[in-house]
Amino acid sequence: MPIVKHLKHLVLPFLRRRQFSIGNNNSSFIPYLLSMVFASWVCTYLELFFTGKGIYAFPKRPLTNIFTIDIRFTLIGLPLFTFFVLYSMNLMKGFLRCCFVLSMGVLMMMVELLTERIGWLTHSSQWQHSYSFFGYMIFILTIWKFFRWCESFSRQ
Repeated sequence: MPIVKHLKHLVLPFLRRRQFSIGNNNSSFIPYLLSMVFASWVCTYLELFFTGKGIYAFPKRPLTNIFTIDIRFTLIGLPLFTFFVLYSMNLMKGFLRCCFVLSMGVLMMMVELLTERIGWLTHSSQWQHSYSFFGYMIFILTIWKFFRWCESFSRQ
């Protein structure tokens, strides 16, 4: 039993209900899902490599007896970040997409500095934060290429 009735003659565009959609069919979510899993997998192995070399560490991490990395970021934060980046980049064209990748590199470098101050992340004296800037830009472009490659298969 509806409490409020819709006015049929009211045609204000900002009042229309907008539905969230990623594509025309259910298979269009598959490239996003595969890219999120791929990003998580790549990030896990990069973090294992860097923590193994002693370049950085995660002092406040869950399950410290089992993992040397922070699995919250790898399993939750990074897939959500990947989805946001891919969805945003999919809406953009050339120059704007390039500016977005640059801004994400700067943003992640700043987030890294914040996590150091909070105590979630520590770096060795060899680490330069410019590595994060360039690393995240390369990471985003790699995930974007993987996403586009997966999209080409879902269209067929």
